[in-house]
Amino acid sequence: MNPNNGSALGKHQSAMHIRRNTRLNCVNSLAVGYPIGLILDNEKGNTQGAASAGSLKLQNIWFAGMDITGSDYNKVYKDELYNYGSKTTDASKKSFASTFFLAQTGNKTFDSWSTLVASNGYTPLTGSPLLTGAAWNGLGNWFSQVAYVGAFGANDAWASNWTEFDPVNANY
Repeated sequence: MNPNNGSALGKHQSAMHIRRNTRLNCVNSLAVGYPIGLILDNEKGNTQGAASAGSLKLQNIWFAGMDITGSDYNKVYKDELYNYGSKTTDASKKSFASTFFLAQTGNKTFDSWSTLVASNGYTPLTGSPLLTGAAWNGLGNWFSQVAYVGAFGANDAWASNWTEFDPVNANY
C-alpha cells in the first residue's frame, strides 16, 4: 500500500472511482482506510446523471476509516461540490458523490474500522455489525444470500489454502 522506495505504486486515492457513464451495481460491500470513499467522476461521460437517474446502484456499502466520504473529481481530496464548467469547488456544499452515497439504501460511514474488523483489515470481529448487516432487498435470489457485509463472515474460510495475505513473511 505504501512502498518506501519513493514510487507511487500501490497508493490508491479512493475505494471506488466510478467514471465514464458507468451503470455499476455494488451491494453489501465493505471498504476500509482510503483517503476518499467514493469518486463519482463526471469529467468524461455522465456518471452523475446515471446516478441521479437510478442507473447506478450502490446499496448497503460500508466505508470505514476514510478521510472523506466523497469527491466529484479525480485528485480533488475535498468533500466539496465540484463544478465541471468552472473547474471550481463550493466548500459550502458536500460533493455530489458524498450526498449520493449517503442517500442510498443502507450505506454507512464509520470514522474508524477498529470496531468492525480485526487488525488484518478484512476479518470481522466477534460481535461486529458486519456479521449481520447484509440486505438483499430488490436483488435476485441467484446471489448466495449471506448474513454478512463484505467478503468474510464468522468462521468463513473460503480464502484458505489459495490466498496469501502476508507477502512480507511468506516463504515462497
